[in-house]
Amino acid sequence: MPKIKVSGHTLQLIQEQTQVGFNFAYTATLRGDGFWDVPVDDEIAMKIAAARLPAETDDDVVSRLVRAAIAKRPD
Repeated sequence: MPKIKVSGHTLQLIQEQTQVGFNFAYTATLRGDGFWDVPVDDEIAMKIAAARLPAETDDDVVSRLVRAAIAKRPD
């Protein structure tokens, strides 16, 4: 299973978007550099790779995509 590297802030942002009625399965492991390794399935890893802009890290891509999804969500 592939893993993505995200910051604590991005991991919290993902967790906060968990829909009511669903549980956030906390499977991330803290790295020595303060970032988190988060296992994702192959489909998600491919979507992150496809959305990546030049020089973006996993954290950059995921943060950008989550923030865009939040902006599109109806109030």
